[in-house]
Amino acid sequence: MISRLKVLGKSILKGVNAAAGNILPVIDVRRGGRIANVEMQTLAKPFTIEGRIKTYDYNTKSNAPYWITVFDKGVHVSGVSYLALPGAYLVGRGVIVYKKKVILESAIFQMEYLNKLLVNHKIISSLFTKPKKKLGKVIPLLNKLSNNYYHWTTESLTRLAAFIEYSGDNYHDYDIIIAADSPYFVRESLIALFGIKPEKIIQWQNTDCGVLDNCVLISYPFVRTPETVMTNMYNLPLYSLLKKISLTNLPSPNQAPTYIIISRANVNQRKLLGEQRLKEYFAPLPFQIIHTEKMSYVEQVYAFRNAKLVIGPHGAGLINLIYVNNKPVVIELFPTTRKIRDAVAYHQVAREMNIDYHLLVKEPMNDEQDIEITDGILAEIKDILAPYGY
Repeated sequence: MISRLKVLGKSILKGVNAAAGNILPVIDVRRGGRIANVEMQTLAKPFTIEGRIKTYDYNTKSNAPYWITVFDKGVHVSGVSYLALPGAYLVGRGVIVYKKKVILESAIFQMEYLNKLLVNHKIISSLFTKPKKKLGKVIPLLNKLSNNYYHWTTESLTRLAAFIEYSGDNYHDYDIIIAADSPYFVRESLIALFGIKPEKIIQWQNTDCGVLDNCVLISYPFVRTPETVMTNMYNLPLYSLLKKISLTNLPSPNQAPTYIIISRANVNQRKLLGEQRLKEYFAPLPFQIIHTEKMSYVEQVYAFRNAKLVIGPHGAGLINLIYVNNKPVVIELFPTTRKIRDAVAYHQVAREMNIDYHLLVKEPMNDEQDIEITDGILAEIKDILAPYGY
C-alpha cells in the first residue's frame, strides 16, 4: 500500500512539474536571450573540432560511427563565459532564477534537464515568495548529472578551471556549492585540484531555495545541436587545462609506467566477463586490474598519470585519460546494443590528449551489456598491440 502511494505521489509530482514547466519564464542566453545590465564575461576561447585523426581507430569500418562524418565537416564549439548575478535565487539542484526568470544555462542549457529536476513548482513559488535562506559569493556546481564522475569531470571541473585560469578573480573568495548527496570524489577533486578549503564547500539539498549575494554562473563547455546530431561536442582545450592544473597541484609520487585493465565487476552493467583472461594472456605485461569506483579521486589521477597501456569497457573510468602524461595505447570495448553516440566521448579525449586509441565494438552477452573476453577478442587485441611491440 505504501509503495503504491509513493508511486502515485511521484506521478502527481511529475504532472505538476510538467505543467509548471510550461509556464516558467525562461532566458536562454545561447539563443540570444539577454539579461538587462548583465554582460557575459569571456573565459575560454571558441574551439573548432574538424577532420579525422590518425591515432584513432575503430573496428566498424563497414559502418563507421556517424560522428566521424560530423568531425569531417567540422564542429564549432563556443567559448566559455560567465554571468555575475547579484541577488539571484538558487532553487533545488542548481537552477538559477534571476529577476523572476530561469537562466536556462544553469540547467545544462536544456528544458529537458530542467524538467527532470522536478523543481518547477518550487521555482514558481520563488517567483512570489523570497527565499529565507541567504548565501554570499558563490559558484554553483550542481545539476542533474553532477554526481556522475564523467560529467563532473567534463562539465564541472572544466568550468571551474576556466574561471580560475581566465577570470582574474580570486576564486578563494567564493563558496563552491555542490549537491548534498555528492559522492566523495566531488569534494576531494575540488580540494586536491584547486586547493579549495573544505569550509568553502557548501552542500545543498535538492529541496533548498536561497538568495545569493553574488552568483557566478559559468556556461557549460559543450554544444549539442542538430548540426552535431544532438551529440555533445566539448571545448577540448579545457581538458588540457585540467591536465596542466593536475600536473602542478598533484605531482605523481611514482613515475613508473602503469598497465591498466579497468574493471566494472562491482557495477550493474558493461562488465568485462573473464577480465582475468586479459591479464593471463598478456602475462609478460605488468597489468593491474583496477576498480575506479573504489578509488579516491587522487588515486585515479595517479594510476593514469603514467599509463602506457589501458584496456577497459565503456565507462566513466576512461575519463581519467585526461590526466595522462605520456602517449598510451588505449583499447575501449563498447557494446553494440549501446548507442554509438556515447563512444564519441573518448574519441574527443583521444583527440586532445594525442592518445593511440582503438574502439572495439562487440556483441554483449546479456541485457546488461556485459562483454565476454573470448579467444577472438584476445586475438584481436594482440593484433592491435603487435605494432607497438607488445
